[in-house]
Amino acid sequence: MALIRRHREWLQRTFAEQLGYELRMVDSSCARLIKRFDLVDARPLARAARSKTEQQRPVDERSLLNQRTIGLLCLCCAVLETTQSDQLPLGELAEQIQREARELDLPDLDWTHTPTRDALADAVGWLVDLGVLAHRAGQAGRMHTDATGEEAFYDIVRARLPLLLADPSTTAAAEHLHLLVAEPVHPPTEAGRRAALRHHIVRRLVEDPVVYRRDQHGVSTRWHVSSEEDEAWAERRQAFERAGVALTGLDREARLEGTALIASGREHTDRPFPTDANIKQLALLLIPELCAAALGDEPVRRSLPAGSPQIDRDIALDAAARLMAEHHGFWKAWEPDDSVSVTEQTTRALGILAEVGLVDVRGDQIRVLPAAHRYAAATAAVPQLSLDIADA
Repeated sequence: MALIRRHREWLQRTFAEQLGYELRMVDSSCARLIKRFDLVDARPLARAARSKTEQQRPVDERSLLNQRTIGLLCLCCAVLETTQSDQLPLGELAEQIQREARELDLPDLDWTHTPTRDALADAVGWLVDLGVLAHRAGQAGRMHTDATGEEAFYDIVRARLPLLLADPSTTAAAEHLHLLVAEPVHPPTEAGRRAALRHHIVRRLVEDPVVYRRDQHGVSTRWHVSSEEDEAWAERRQAFERAGVALTGLDREARLEGTALIASGREHTDRPFPTDANIKQLALLLIPELCAAALGDEPVRRSLPAGSPQIDRDIALDAAARLMAEHHGFWKAWEPDDSVSVTEQTTRALGILAEVGLVDVRGDQIRVLPAAHRYAAATAAVPQLSLDIADA
């Protein structure tokens, strides 16, 4: 925060000029970056980490807030906005949420129902994680109705509560989902059009795992640029890439098919890949199988053709079953002879590869995208047991 305050003007100007983002300074301990994105690209909300172990895990490996929790989260925010107190016990907050739900003709909330209480605890924990609520006293998640433990008290951090909505006025007036996240208004001029296009392309470089040039084979995915963006890319590719590198400090990997900014660690990403999670290990080891199937008898090269042939899902299922059998000693919970287990884990692994722009999955057909080939030689590292006789 000290660095953000010190470089506030430069950061605000750079975010606005390069990305069309708005940096708002709240106080000495809080800043909010108002980003612009399509709702289709919005991430689901992950549950706040409950332990030090969960804090060390990537955010995409945490469980997600379910629909019930999201509903309670919205009701909780509505209550916090209107309450006059700056501190609330959890039991009183729960009672006010219950009244709010009744006024909105929502199903009655039963706090003796364990899943409902857990959902409220997750909603409150999510707000605590953002600093909207601060745990003051008592045992977190405890209400006055609990037989043991002191009831939890929370402070309401008024300065941060309104920041949950990037634009409250637009949100209140929106009648359709696509109006909830509005693009910044650019002048209806050629310069305004070019600025909007530049913002969108640099955002994609910074936010997306990989950006592909427009596919000439008619097999576009969400990672491909549009025809208008492709034209701009051809003219000003180096300028876009320099802007992305300057904003992130990451290494640029540019090829004929597109560009990726490569993070050697886990910085700048909520989808780190690969990691030591079992499902991501399976996804990694699937890539050589998929690349080999896509290339067929073609010689190995540094990148896959943009219009590489589609692969039937059965190829991925067979490869996953072999890998699960080969590494069953490490993936004990997965049964390679159980078709349901194989299908479930293969679907999860392909979903991860699709999320990071390495494959495109459509029904039972899989298309391997060019960036996948950087992992085409991935192998399993099996730890070897070494014994020092002298130490023994």
